[in-house]
Amino acid sequence: MNSRFVRHLQFILLALDVLAINIVFFTAQFYFRKEDLIEAYAEYTYFAFYLSIAWVLVSVGGKVYHEKNILSFQLFANRSTRAFAYFTLLVCAFLFFSHFHIISRLFSLVVMLGIPLMLVANRFLYLVIFQY
Repeated sequence: MNSRFVRHLQFILLALDVLAINIVFFTAQFYFRKEDLIEAYAEYTYFAFYLSIAWVLVSVGGKVYHEKNILSFQLFANRSTRAFAYFTLLVCAFLFFSHFHIISRLFSLVVMLGIPLMLVANRFLYLVIFQY
């Protein structure tokens, strides 16, 4: 496979994953604000920023988007699952040590349950396109 194509594919997959994380976050934030379950605090923005940065660090550090991993769906899915486990640990540590008590537990639970669903949707989209 062309190395330029692989680099573009790696970037696109990373961008789609970060986009999926942000879609989950901002959709949950919209609905929680609409129902007056949360208020607009800067801590929510910090949390959104941290989610994106944490996923980029974990996925790049875990070599999720390495050339040999993205050419095999099974390897790609396994690496993604492992990266999500580390990502969850990082987010839990962030929420524990940051002392952002303003962030609703229900909100963080909804976000942390929505992220793997969107990542799985991204993986299946990749599988469909890759098989095509």
